[in-house]
Amino acid sequence: MSGSTNDPTLRGRRIGLSYESAANLFCRDLVDGVREAAAARGVEVIARDSAQSPRRQLAEISALLDEGVDVLVISALDPPSLTGALAAAEARGIPVFTVDRGADGPVVSHVTSDNQMGGRLAAGLLLEALGGEGEVAIVGLPSASSVEERLRGFKDALSGQSAVRLVAEVSGESNRQQARAVAAALLRDHPNLAGIFAINDVTVQGVLGAIHEAGRSASAVVVGYDATPQGCEEIMRGGPLRGEVAQFPQRIGHTVVDLWADYLRGVAVPGRVEIPVELVTRENVERFTGAERLLRVQRGEVRIAGERVVFFPVRGYQMLLNEIYAASPDLLRHIVYRSGFVLGESIARQVGELYPDPRDHLFVLLEDLSRSGFGSFELLDLDLDTGRAEVQGHDLFEAAIAPDLAWAHSPRCVDTYCSGRLAGYLSVIFQRPAASEEIACQARGDGYCRFAISAEAR
Repeated sequence: MSGSTNDPTLRGRRIGLSYESAANLFCRDLVDGVREAAAARGVEVIARDSAQSPRRQLAEISALLDEGVDVLVISALDPPSLTGALAAAEARGIPVFTVDRGADGPVVSHVTSDNQMGGRLAAGLLLEALGGEGEVAIVGLPSASSVEERLRGFKDALSGQSAVRLVAEVSGESNRQQARAVAAALLRDHPNLAGIFAINDVTVQGVLGAIHEAGRSASAVVVGYDATPQGCEEIMRGGPLRGEVAQFPQRIGHTVVDLWADYLRGVAVPGRVEIPVELVTRENVERFTGAERLLRVQRGEVRIAGERVVFFPVRGYQMLLNEIYAASPDLLRHIVYRSGFVLGESIARQVGELYPDPRDHLFVLLEDLSRSGFGSFELLDLDLDTGRAEVQGHDLFEAAIAPDLAWAHSPRCVDTYCSGRLAGYLSVIFQRPAASEEIACQARGDGYCRFAISAEAR
């Protein structure tokens, strides 16, 4: 693939993108990847969220065709239902590319993770955790080609293991509550169940909830898929989740745009491209945390923007912080603010290499903070000349800075941490020290937080 961004024939063209659900972090990162690669070429992206509804996806694809897009990029919810839509695209001369989940029909190329390899990696880790013996189960998802592939790899890796028995395979429907319910039933029906493979991180969270509720945290192990921030946090915690397979959805998005660009130039493109995956365990999880949703890929090279300061990782340190909190909440708030500031400053420096425009830079940082579980953020004002910004946050109180510390769940703690994180971001963007002031605060009962960040005078 050429990866060129200078072809003037691409400018002004439009990509129609249909994907499963904006509630899925993988999908949001995939969309980001498509948008990045398209923007570099002057190409518009019209993205449509199918909200996990095959009927809605069919309607959205029809609408995209009516809008006159130049190419369709589809992650198929229900491949058989798309036969007519793919034929309609072909009749109009609109090329179709699929991502993550494939579809049958006139498709130029399918770009996906190497899911069979991912399944084999997951099986290998589960076998290692079980010592090569025991009962295992799968909490999966029917009808998704990407999931079918990872399950094929998983089962192939288990096939020669006579001491390991696959006792059940159930569907969690890629829904946390459903996954929790079916995992609870598995644990009841199979009292000797030792290991579970959960096919994505939403499923992992449900399975872990069932294991904790059943009091099986010490006797059941879990291996998952996706390595989202929540998954990485669970891996670091040292509980039942031993590891996950990381996918790189931004790279999938970049690659499909590269393929389309080559296709337009008459370059022969492969019918299928598999993006490598990687196993995330307790030994390497810190590489995937922090700004893990800012993984960016340029010309096939993965660049990781940001790092994570593991906040309160040691039990002794947690006890110390509890003592500080009891003696001086103000001092503890200062520690929390500085922790947010240091991490924000560190991430912002590295993200700046990828986003030289300060406005894009700040937008991406706010998006990453939202995806880390800290509600949602809106940039109200940014004045680069004077060094001042206003940011509004919603639902911040739902986050927890340190899940095992009660005071860290409080609105005051979360407000303070986000205030410090924003000051760290803006210190890098303004290129001089900045401080954050709370204008509105959920800890005082306000419906949202508003932070004013001001830089020191030059």
